[in-house]
Amino acid sequence: MPFGSADAVRATGKRIGPGLLGQPGTYASLLIATGADPKAIQERLGHASITTTLDRSGHLMPGLADALADALDDAHAAAAAPPSTTARLPAADQRQ
Repeated sequence: MPFGSADAVRATGKRIGPGLLGQPGTYASLLIATGADPKAIQERLGHASITTTLDRSGHLMPGLADALADALDDAHAAAAAPPSTTARLPAADQRQ
Protein backbone atom coordinates (compact mmCIF):
# COMPACT_ATOMS: atom_id res chain seq x y z
CA MET A 1 0.00 0.00 0.00
CA PRO A 2 1.58 3.33 -0.96
CA PHE A 3 2.12 6.02 1.64
CA GLY A 4 -0.70 8.51 1.68
CA SER A 5 -3.37 6.12 0.51
CA ALA A 6 -6.70 6.37 2.29
CA ASP A 7 -6.06 3.01 4.01
CA ALA A 8 -2.70 4.21 5.36
CA VAL A 9 -4.32 7.39 6.68
CA ARG A 10 -7.14 5.40 8.29
CA ALA A 11 -4.53 3.18 9.97
CA THR A 12 -3.34 6.20 11.96
CA GLY A 13 -6.73 6.34 13.68
CA LYS A 14 -7.38 9.85 12.37
CA ARG A 15 -10.75 10.77 10.94
CA ILE A 16 -10.73 11.64 7.28
CA GLY A 17 -12.97 14.60 6.59
CA PRO A 18 -13.91 16.10 3.24
CA GLY A 19 -10.86 17.48 1.49
CA LEU A 20 -8.43 16.49 4.26
CA LEU A 21 -5.90 15.02 1.86
CA GLY A 22 -6.09 18.27 -0.12
CA GLN A 23 -4.52 20.13 2.83
CA PRO A 24 -0.72 19.82 2.43
CA GLY A 25 0.11 20.47 6.11
CA THR A 26 -2.37 17.90 7.36
CA TYR A 27 -1.37 15.46 4.65
CA ALA A 28 2.32 15.80 5.57
CA SER A 29 1.50 15.37 9.26
CA LEU A 30 -0.42 12.17 8.57
CA LEU A 31 2.37 10.81 6.38
CA ILE A 32 4.88 11.51 9.15
CA ALA A 33 2.57 9.84 11.70
CA THR A 34 2.48 6.68 9.56
CA GLY A 35 6.29 6.58 9.57
CA ALA A 36 6.79 7.60 5.97
CA ASP A 37 10.35 8.31 4.90
CA PRO A 38 11.03 12.04 4.35
CA LYS A 39 11.95 11.37 0.71
CA ALA A 40 8.61 9.63 0.15
CA ILE A 41 6.84 12.61 1.75
CA GLN A 42 8.71 14.96 -0.60
CA GLU A 43 7.55 12.96 -3.60
CA ARG A 44 3.93 12.79 -2.37
CA LEU A 45 3.79 16.54 -1.75
CA GLY A 46 5.40 17.31 -5.10
CA HIS A 47 8.29 19.31 -3.66
CA ALA A 48 11.20 19.74 -6.05
CA SER A 49 13.69 19.45 -3.20
CA ILE A 50 13.88 17.53 0.07
CA THR A 51 14.99 20.86 1.58
CA THR A 52 11.53 22.28 1.00
CA THR A 53 9.90 19.29 2.69
CA LEU A 54 12.22 19.44 5.70
CA ASP A 55 11.92 23.22 5.99
CA ARG A 56 8.12 22.98 6.07
CA SER A 57 7.63 19.73 8.01
CA GLY A 58 10.95 19.02 9.75
CA HIS A 59 9.62 20.31 13.08
CA LEU A 60 7.19 17.36 13.03
CA MET A 61 10.12 14.90 12.93
CA PRO A 62 11.98 15.71 16.17
CA GLY A 63 13.41 12.21 16.55
CA LEU A 64 14.91 12.04 13.06
CA ALA A 65 18.37 13.31 14.06
CA ASP A 66 18.40 11.15 17.20
CA ALA A 67 17.45 8.03 15.23
CA LEU A 68 20.23 8.73 12.74
CA ALA A 69 22.79 9.25 15.52
CA ASP A 70 21.71 5.99 17.19
CA ALA A 71 21.98 4.08 13.91
CA LEU A 72 25.48 5.46 13.31
CA ASP A 73 26.52 4.54 16.87
CA ASP A 74 25.21 1.00 16.36
CA ALA A 75 27.02 0.65 13.03
CA HIS A 76 30.28 1.89 14.56
CA ALA A 77 29.98 -0.49 17.51
CA ALA A 78 29.26 -3.43 15.19
CA ALA A 79 32.25 -2.60 12.99
CA ALA A 80 34.58 -2.27 16.00
CA ALA A 81 33.44 -5.46 17.75
CA PRO A 82 35.42 -8.64 17.23
CA PRO A 83 33.62 -11.34 15.28
CA SER A 84 31.47 -13.50 17.55
CA THR A 85 32.36 -16.75 15.77
CA THR A 86 35.16 -17.80 13.52
CA ALA A 87 34.70 -20.15 10.64
CA ARG A 88 36.93 -23.18 10.97
CA LEU A 89 37.86 -25.66 8.32
CA PRO A 90 37.64 -29.35 9.22
CA ALA A 91 40.91 -31.01 10.13
CA ALA A 92 42.84 -32.52 7.21
CA ASP A 93 41.99 -36.07 8.24
CA GLN A 94 38.23 -35.25 8.30
CA ARG A 95 38.09 -33.76 4.77
CA GLN A 96 36.60 -35.90 2.03
